[in-house]
Amino acid sequence: MHCCCCEHRHKFKCRTGCCEDHTHKIKGYTCCSDNVCYHTHILEGCCTSKDDHAHRYCIETSPAIPLPCGGHCHYVDSETNCYYGHVHDVCFEIEDKKTDLC
Repeated sequence: MHCCCCEHRHKFKCRTGCCEDHTHKIKGYTCCSDNVCYHTHILEGCCTSKDDHAHRYCIETSPAIPLPCGGHCHYVDSETNCYYGHVHDVCFEIEDKKTDLC
């Protein structure tokens, strides 16, 4: 994964949906966005290993959604790549209470 150096990105951490009696952890930082007013982010990487396998993911977040008390959030609703004959759902919210939209 290669991301530029920038001021606007988000830290994320979640657990995948359960499939074949196991889950994986996902954590990291989103790739940067050049536009704070209307923007999305890319999450790219590899889940933690479980039962001698891991899954890759490359996911684009929803556009930024303003929060009532300031800041914004993004939704993630996707899945990992298929490995060992299965995929995992990846669904969570990234919240940024500090960065207001234009």
